[in-house]
Amino acid sequence: MNTAARFSQDLLDGKIRPSVLVRNIGQLCTVHAGQRDADGPRRKEGMQNLGMFTNAAVVITGDLIGAVGPENEIVEQLFPEGFPDDLKIFDAMGHAVIPGFVDPHTHTVFGK
Repeated sequence: MNTAARFSQDLLDGKIRPSVLVRNIGQLCTVHAGQRDADGPRRKEGMQNLGMFTNAAVVITGDLIGAVGPENEIVEQLFPEGFPDDLKIFDAMGHAVIPGFVDPHTHTVFGK
C-alpha cells in the first residue's frame, strides 16, 4: 500500500488547475508504484507492481490525472482554502476506483 500522494508538478506550480475531484474512494488502484518504467510498458512480473491507496482521492485537470493519493493529503495540499466553486466533485461512496487502467489492445476472436 502506498502512503504518499503523487502530484503533477504543473498542478503544484499552478500552471494547470484542478477541474474534477473524485473523493471518498475506498480503494484506489494505479499503474504507477513509485518508480518510472525505463523499458516501456510493464510486462509479466512488472504488472504486479501497482500503486494502491485507501481513503483516497483523484484530481483531474482537463483530460489528465493531476493527483492521486490519500484524500486528506490531497485536500490539504491543493485546497487549503476550501474547494473552488467551479470544481466538479464526485463522491465514490467508498467504492474502488481504477483511473485510466486501460488495456489498449484487442484479440481477433473470430478470425478466419
